[in-house]
Amino acid sequence: MKLILKFKRKKKFNEIVLLFSAMGINFRVLKEGDYKIIVVPDEEREKALREIALYRKENVLYYFREEEKSYVERRALIYYSIIILFFSLYLFQMIDVNFLPEYDLKGLGALVIERTKNSEFYRLVTSLTLHADFVHLLSNAFFGGIICYFLFQYTGIGFGWFMVMLSGIMGNFVNIFFHENNFVSFGSSSAFFGALGILTSTGIYERKGVQVSKGYFLPLASAVAIFSMFGVSPESDIGGHLFGFVSGLILGVLFSLIKGKLSKRKMLFSALSIFLGIFSLFTVVISWYLAFKNFKP
Repeated sequence: MKLILKFKRKKKFNEIVLLFSAMGINFRVLKEGDYKIIVVPDEEREKALREIALYRKENVLYYFREEEKSYVERRALIYYSIIILFFSLYLFQMIDVNFLPEYDLKGLGALVIERTKNSEFYRLVTSLTLHADFVHLLSNAFFGGIICYFLFQYTGIGFGWFMVMLSGIMGNFVNIFFHENNFVSFGSSSAFFGALGILTSTGIYERKGVQVSKGYFLPLASAVAIFSMFGVSPESDIGGHLFGFVSGLILGVLFSLIKGKLSKRKMLFSALSIFLGIFSLFTVVISWYLAFKNFKP
């Protein structure tokens, strides 16, 4: 009995043709509409099937190893990006203490409601990079680092940092309308509660479309539990945490829609992710440039 193999994909067809040619297997090629057909005579049937099985087994192992290697490398990049961010924030925090004592970074960049409303909008960004002390920074690094680690495995680093920053900015912007003009706030926790919101909504929504997944309750309940434990302490900016979290929920849905649209255009998605990562860094640098530019001794 002859072995008949039908192919619609040119790549698969070419792979089998090369395999049979290399193994010295006799075959004929026919065409039927959009399909290409390989016909192997009865005496070569067993050998052809055996070679195809071995070929597929070797390739599965190869692709698995490549995928595993890619995953490990991607995970390492996530580690490094998180460590570099918080180390940079720590060094930046030391500027006004050890190197430039004439500058009051908190005065320059904190979210002072009155000044922010009076056109100093860069404070929506700069306040996210400031912390009261090392303990404040360390607690945010622990909480935010864990959330971002899991988030970036789904979104990628560039998209991830951009959305985390944007959720913090959005949370700060809404927050200024719920406080008196003398209210002052700073810290990256608003952005990291935004990251929690993004992680929650991407867990609720499936990658394709806006269909709610069956397991929507678990990520939402987990997020509410984490927010209740860490986001409502009396000395914290509860409004910033809440509005950052809600902003993150919205951004997570938008990201799921974008990723679904670009699921077959990986190069475009990667390029966009790189651009947004660079844009995020540029936004922070420009914001602090404006803050220092407005410095008055």
